[in-house]
Amino acid sequence: MFFYIVTAIKYRNYVGFSASGYYKWTTRKISSRESANKELLADIQKIYQASKCRYGAPKIHAELKALGKSCNLKTVQSIMQKNGIQAILRRKFKIKKQQTDSSSQYIRPKLYCRSTK
Repeated sequence: MFFYIVTAIKYRNYVGFSASGYYKWTTRKISSRESANKELLADIQKIYQASKCRYGAPKIHAELKALGKSCNLKTVQSIMQKNGIQAILRRKFKIKKQQTDSSSQYIRPKLYCRSTK
């Protein structure tokens, strides 16, 4: 306990804020906005896990609206960013350049002829 107080006082002197301000900060109550954000974080994590980590902020915001929770998209984005919640990006579909299957309609025929000698 003594070590904690000494380091807090040294840190207080280094940063430059008052002792009364520090002790007021350590004993303050949680604000209503902070408690609402904690509840919203719990809902965001449930939706995020239910979507197998695929939903980003817009889809999670739409799910919250469907559940009847009133929140802003920017609020959802900032809560997700502060807690390191990020959607897993899927790889985009790419058409292969050459396939052995000749029935593929997506492959363009070769426009050049190469003669090998």
